[in-house]
Amino acid sequence: MSLNDEQWYTEVTSRGLAAEVLAKAQGNAYNVTHIAIGDSNGESYNPTPEQLALKNELHRLPIQSLTPHANNPTWLVFEAYVPEDIGGFTINEAALIGEDGTLYAIAKLPPSYKPLLENGAAKGVWLRLILQQTSHKNITVLIDPSVVLATREYVDEAIDRLFALQIAAAAERVTIQHRQIQFNERLLRGGL
Repeated sequence: MSLNDEQWYTEVTSRGLAAEVLAKAQGNAYNVTHIAIGDSNGESYNPTPEQLALKNELHRLPIQSLTPHANNPTWLVFEAYVPEDIGGFTINEAALIGEDGTLYAIAKLPPSYKPLLENGAAKGVWLRLILQQTSHKNITVLIDPSVVLATREYVDEAIDRLFALQIAAAAERVTIQHRQIQFNERLLRGGL
């Protein structure tokens, strides 16, 4: 099978589903905290719901955001940042890990080499896993605020908002200064 014939997907494991159902029965949300990544020992494979672990986990990353997909509200998008100092391997597989250590969901990913500087290049990578869900209310993400990074889109939008506020404030200052000049001119002409 060629790379173009592959199917890439994320699915909830049997244990993950059981943990989510138990949390719901107890009136709680199921907390997903990490994304694990691995190289699957260099072999692409089709994950199964019965898996308890990745074939070859190499690193765990704190999840940095959980949002509904912009084009499909039943898809959840989990994001984590793989920094420049993690790598030297091909990412083939990933998993969502619950706060209890359960492999909640497993993903088959297209191979992506994650180099280290000693490999001749380094890059940070945003990893996004998309999971089909019927309800978002039973899944939450616990985020460690000491490791959260802002996405480029978030920073760009914040800068645009700040710029708009600065322009509005500058326009208000110009209006006030203009009124003050008009007042001073009338005062000097004795028009008050």
